[in-house]
Parts: sequence; structure tokens; C-alpha cells
Amino acid sequence: MNKDVLEANGYAVAVAFSGEEGLKKAAEDHPDLIVLDVMMDYKTEGFHVTYDLRQIPGLKTTPILMVTGINREDFIGRFQPDPTWLPVDQLLDKPLTPQRLLEEISKTLHRPG
Repeated sequence: MNKDVLEANGYAVAVAFSGEEGLKKAAEDHPDLIVLDVMMDYKTEGFHVTYDLRQIPGLKTTPILMVTGINREDFIGRFQPDPTWLPVDQLLDKPLTPQRLLEEISKTLHRPG
């Protein structure tokens, strides 16, 4: 669904179905922005993928929007972007409406300097 909404709003979208596939595509394509979920093949794979993305030349400063449904005290605890252990630009809690995702992407891509 998010892919369709993003494409309908003029964004070119590449989709990956695992962390490994996402890392490979990002290294090859050097996207302008990455939207990444915390949970993939295992509960916290997104954390590891984010760290690995930051090690790829050319992606160290690529904006990353992380989406999650697990940012709750009763799951693994609350967490926030952090330059060392969670180097993302924005952390967005699910459920996330398509309109909110579009707004956050627009803000992130068009932020000053």
C-alpha cells in the first residue's frame, strides 16, 4: 500500500523484503531516502540494518525514516533516534497513515541545509 501511495505522489520506489536485500539495493541504488521498519525477518533486524547502512560509503548521511509498531514500554521499551546506536532521522510509530508518511518524507527531503 505505501508503495502505491508513494508512486502516486511522484516518488520512485524500490522495495526490499529482507534486511539483506535492502542493504544490497541501497548500496547499488544510493536512494535519496530510506523508509525502514524495525521488524523484518526478526524483531530487531531494522536496528542492525540501520547501523549497516551507515557503514556503506555514500549512505552515511542518507535520511532514514524508521517505522515501528514496537516502540512501547510493554514490548522492548521506548527508543529514540541516536547517532550511535539508532542513526535514523525520524522514528515513526505505527499505525502510520499514508498522509503522515508523505508529510514526513516531504519534510525530511526538503529540510533546509
